[in-house]
Amino acid sequence: MQQAIRGIDHIGITAPDIKEATQFLPQALSAELIYRSVSLEYNDRDNDAQQRTLCLVPGTVVKAVRMWKLAHSPGIELFEMPGPSQQEAQRVAKCLLRRREP
Repeated sequence: MQQAIRGIDHIGITAPDIKEATQFLPQALSAELIYRSVSLEYNDRDNDAQQRTLCLVPGTVVKAVRMWKLAHSPGIELFEMPGPSQQEAQRVAKCLLRRREP
């Protein structure tokens, strides 16, 4: 018997600069920071274990993780995790402008 999806607890989003995203989320979405599970200052990470557990591309490093609570929607787990094949972050305005080009 198939189970129906009953809800979504949270979504994961990567950010190129977690400090900038930490300023943005409360202002834009009234998000409340619940916890930080990895911090930029923490230098004793097991990068190999992170790569295996999260199925990351080799060379990717989880630098910071923060969990955010939103009032009426799923929470946001925010990651800063640069990797060797990571592309430049895209801004929404940039994407919209590109769509309008002939």
